[in-house]
Amino acid sequence: MNRSDRFEWVELTARWLSEMERLEQTCFTAPWSRAGLESDLLSPTSRWYGAADRQTGRLAAFLGVHICLDEAEIVNVATHPDYRRLGLAEELLREFLRLHPALSQIFLEVRESNTAARMLYAKLGFSAYAVRRNYYEKPTEDAVLMRLQINRRELC
Repeated sequence: MNRSDRFEWVELTARWLSEMERLEQTCFTAPWSRAGLESDLLSPTSRWYGAADRQTGRLAAFLGVHICLDEAEIVNVATHPDYRRLGLAEELLREFLRLHPALSQIFLEVRESNTAARMLYAKLGFSAYAVRRNYYEKPTEDAVLMRLQINRRELC
């Protein structure tokens, strides 16, 4: 069974809030609160996308992004441990890029120790440009700031 048979790609709405909260609690030591997720879902500048397991109906992965004019900031990416190494985060990121072709650049920050995520972002063309010291909690850790600059001529 390939990913498209196993997973449904969805734009997340308030209907998915409980699943988003469950995934957030599972994946992070300092998770977003339910109220924070709900507020962000309702923001006109936010877009949230997910991969739902067709057999169980559970949310396997999600991507949260803030968009302002031709720039975006990835604010949250999570994949449930049972679904890691299936390429879901990569597919969500690629689908986001496909859905938003007018973007000129995308920003994000990632834990310095999150090697898997940093490798994925580098594979997609992101490069590190700065470090935010002691940004993360539980444990305290630096954030690596990354940026993808999109050259429209390369996309033609």
